[in-house]
Amino acid sequence: MTFVEKRIAPLIEKIGQNVWISATQEAILAAVPATLVGSVATLVSTFRGFGLTFLPDLTQLSNFSFGLFGLFLAYELPCILMEKKRQRRVARQAGLAGLGLFLLLVFPHYDEAGNLVLATANLGAGGMLNALVSGYITAVVFNIFAKFSFFKNNTTLPPFIVTWFNSIIPWTLCLLFGIGLTFGLQFDLIEQIRALIMPISTFAQSFGGFLLVILMVLFMYSFGISAWILYPLMSLIWMEGQNANLALVAQGLPATNAHTYEVFQMCFIGGQGATLALCIFMAFLAKSKRLKTVGRAAIIPSIFNINEPVVYGAPVAFNPVLMVPFWIAGLANCLIVWFTFSMGLIAIPVEPFRVTMPSILYAPLATGNIVGGLLLHIVCFAVTAIIYYPFFKVYDKQCLEEDEKAVEKAAKTAPTAQDA
Repeated sequence: MTFVEKRIAPLIEKIGQNVWISATQEAILAAVPATLVGSVATLVSTFRGFGLTFLPDLTQLSNFSFGLFGLFLAYELPCILMEKKRQRRVARQAGLAGLGLFLLLVFPHYDEAGNLVLATANLGAGGMLNALVSGYITAVVFNIFAKFSFFKNNTTLPPFIVTWFNSIIPWTLCLLFGIGLTFGLQFDLIEQIRALIMPISTFAQSFGGFLLVILMVLFMYSFGISAWILYPLMSLIWMEGQNANLALVAQGLPATNAHTYEVFQMCFIGGQGATLALCIFMAFLAKSKRLKTVGRAAIIPSIFNINEPVVYGAPVAFNPVLMVPFWIAGLANCLIVWFTFSMGLIAIPVEPFRVTMPSILYAPLATGNIVGGLLLHIVCFAVTAIIYYPFFKVYDKQCLEEDEKAVEKAAKTAPTAQDA
């Protein structure tokens, strides 16, 4: 723990604070509402599948929200990068240029009538990698020309006009790069990137790759390091897996990629480390007042998979007594979920489903399998409860002893009436 705290944690935090990494995280998070809107459409479609046909068909709502995820990211990434580089005056210009470059790099073509044709699949999750590339290139070009200006510092022209003209060169270079690559060299960047990362994506969809990602998430979080630092990488894995599943289903084949956001979300009842059972024990069975208070304060967020209050409040982070069951319970749930889907006991969810809801309802609604989803969650919860309980009892006893010592110490140090 000392080695991780002094050596590993600072290194990971430093990586997470890198401008390019943090900007990527923020850009993805900024586009998350698009996935939430798409998830609402999926939720309505799920209810329609249960016979509630009077509900409206919201397919187009999903197509023009989550279906444009890559498009949104192409704007957000260079815009946020410029803000972080303290070039706020050209941030929106960079975002728009990134949008133009992205549309050029999704390999559009003209039909016989002269109409520009875009593959809609490349504008959503399928174009996420392309959005990152176009965003980085745009940010680099705009950052290089950030100090260049056609005008002197004491110019009387309005600032927005100065920004217009100063953005002409970087904007033109970005678009010329895209035109030359796509229409000049006939280079399909999306296909080339997919071919390049295929080994990583393929490994991530394997049992070993899935296990490695889970272990990294659990290990980092147990040392107080938010797993959000891995979100850009995990998002790529999830999006590519989901995109491949959609393509398989479109061909009439079953989905085979079990490492998607939806499946990952089912692994952790109560948040990463599956801490809902621990939170319930703390709230209702703890003898330590401190532990009971933390449990009761954290139980509602934990039901909705928000477990920072218990991870940092109990605490679980940097606490050997609770870190061990945190790893074991999280890993056990992930193994149960993985084998459930990989063995075909429940069909892998294909449509995006990123709605915040109580843990116990997520699998039934995301998979469209009420009975199977409930059984999966019940089994996972029971297993984590069995794992956490003995460790909880040990820690509760320790906390109770600490509480009693604190009370005794307070009583000894409190001023007596004679002292007063």
